[in-house]
Amino acid sequence: MSLPHPSIAKRTCLIGEMPLHRKVPVLHLCGRLIDFDREKKTGLLRDRSGTLPLNFSTPEPENPRLKAGDIVQVSGTPEAESFLVTQVVPLVTDTVMPQARTHPPRWQQLLNHEEQYQLIRFRSDFLQTIRQFFVKQDFIEIDAPSLIPAAGMEPHIEPFVTEFHRKSGEKRTCFLHTSPEFLMKKMLVAGYEKIFYLGHAFRNEELAPLHSPEFSMLEWYRAYQDYTALMDDCVELIAYLREKLRTKWQNLWRQDDLLQQNRRIISLTQLMQKRCGFDLAQIGKNDAQKLLQICHANGFTNADETWPVDDLFFLLFLEMAEPGLGADAPTIVKDYPSWMASLAKKKADDPRFVERFELYLDSMELANAFTELNDPDEQTDRLLAEQKYRRQLGRTKIPLDTDFIAALRAGMPPAAGIALGVDRLMMVFTNRKNIAEVQPFSF
Repeated sequence: MSLPHPSIAKRTCLIGEMPLHRKVPVLHLCGRLIDFDREKKTGLLRDRSGTLPLNFSTPEPENPRLKAGDIVQVSGTPEAESFLVTQVVPLVTDTVMPQARTHPPRWQQLLNHEEQYQLIRFRSDFLQTIRQFFVKQDFIEIDAPSLIPAAGMEPHIEPFVTEFHRKSGEKRTCFLHTSPEFLMKKMLVAGYEKIFYLGHAFRNEELAPLHSPEFSMLEWYRAYQDYTALMDDCVELIAYLREKLRTKWQNLWRQDDLLQQNRRIISLTQLMQKRCGFDLAQIGKNDAQKLLQICHANGFTNADETWPVDDLFFLLFLEMAEPGLGADAPTIVKDYPSWMASLAKKKADDPRFVERFELYLDSMELANAFTELNDPDEQTDRLLAEQKYRRQLGRTKIPLDTDFIAALRAGMPPAAGIALGVDRLMMVFTNRKNIAEVQPFSF
């Protein structure tokens, strides 16, 4: 008598490795019965390599409990487009699936939907190919911690906050990082010149098709280079992923030629002039009244004198300038006002602007890049100003990362750094519209 939950099974090969001709010895395949019809003597088996139609040579009277959802070992021979089963060995037959509901658990979605199942397999290849791209260029991967004593200071990003409790009773406030940026720059100070991070980041914000509180972030940094090197990296990374993955994953690949298009570069000043009709170079951090008039002239009468300058700017940008960016080609929007980039270096030829760009593709913002600020005094002033602004907005209080400032005082080499949303990039490659589709476990 076979055990109800045997510890091992006899497997000859995977479905995807099965010989295509019949003149082979009996094969033993293992997987889950996705479908099973006892009367028609048919079924559908799935393992990690794919699915396979089954035809049973005889009924299975000794297995009256066999049903769809069970995990089995089937023995038999391949046919033209199916597999002729001569024996079934039940491996797990006491399976109980949850009743159908509007929002089934993620594991059940993956189990029941072949395309969703394959998307997660694609994700694994996607992540490993990203790592290959950087390792081949002599980058090293930094395994940055998620739990840190001080999060980034960006005014409009909320971190997750928790506490560490010592046995002595001492409590220490900690944060899940919204970006490993400070950690990565400390590694630049330590002498690691080409580094990347591929892992999770956390932001306490609303769920949306493009937003998840926990998501995958790719960051990379190059010492002794500026943001133009990162522009080239973005194009080369997209081309590398396309070259390595398209053939294998053709069934999931987007069907247009967006990923083959040459990049376009436009300054933020040019973009705002073209789409909103004003000269961004004439707007400073104290020019809220000017921007308010521009908002009203464009029909945004909900804005009033209480709005700060950056909120007025983003109202215009998000409603008029950003929509459709990157819809028909990778688009880089570069050179932002100095009052909008706390961690970027000012342009030597025009200090009203900083060396910063954002990458757009398929009408989505994918990446944010800087030539990094490495002046410790200027960085301290900018972070303190943002800390003050956070208080005015009623945001979570975040302490200044004094260890980061100490590292800058020890000397950080000239460098460029970029943060790219990996889930969003996967969405572009597979033409998905919701971030949850490409995540193994959505929030």
